[in-house]
Amino acid sequence: MAEAGVVGLRALAREDFPRLPAWYQAPELIRHLGPPFRFRTFEEASGHMANWLHPAGETFRMVVTLDGRPIGLGKIDQIDRDHRNGMFHMLIGEATLRGKGIGTKAAGLIIDHGFRDL
Repeated sequence: MAEAGVVGLRALAREDFPRLPAWYQAPELIRHLGPPFRFRTFEEASGHMANWLHPAGETFRMVVTLDGRPIGLGKIDQIDRDHRNGMFHMLIGEATLRGKGIGTKAAGLIIDHGFRDL
């Protein structure tokens, strides 16, 4: 059951970067994300993520929000417009919000965005 609140998506912005490295330092997320994800120091993660504002090719990154507050990330890449497919990635970075159905709702929004808008 989803936690009370409105789940949404918005474009990734530079002001999101201070909170993102902590999400990628969480062992429980790294364990589930698998390679090539690995523990990164705050500095490594910040540098890596700075490239996300200017991705190569067709890659769309978005922030998952709950009542407007950033709680996770989504991405669609490896987009093949001819065959209408791509690779979908998502994580809920805020540990206290996992297991409440928010990720399911966010996944639906990201996939809908991929088919409707891309």
